[in-house]
Amino acid sequence: MTIAHWRRSTISAAICILLADCWSNAEANTSRLSAKRLNSPEWQARALSGLADAQYMDCRMATALRYFIDCVDPCEVQGLARIAIPNRVMMGHCRIYTCAFD
Repeated sequence: MTIAHWRRSTISAAICILLADCWSNAEANTSRLSAKRLNSPEWQARALSGLADAQYMDCRMATALRYFIDCVDPCEVQGLARIAIPNRVMMGHCRIYTCAFD
């Protein structure tokens, strides 16, 4: 899978979110995540973010929270603030819905 294919997949996943088609979104992001040949932390984080969004849309807040955490942790290490910040906000929303307060 090339970067161009990943970008098309990202656009496809974004359209699925707009159409509230969470399963197509999950499939698009799963295919992106499984293609680790590029070894790109940024694109892996984006795929995890998309999977988290699909779970959030399907009201699976605990699963979404795990995906958001899996997305944010490597972003912090790699310095990918543009990806980490919105996903950290979503972690907060998931914690509210699951009553997982600190």
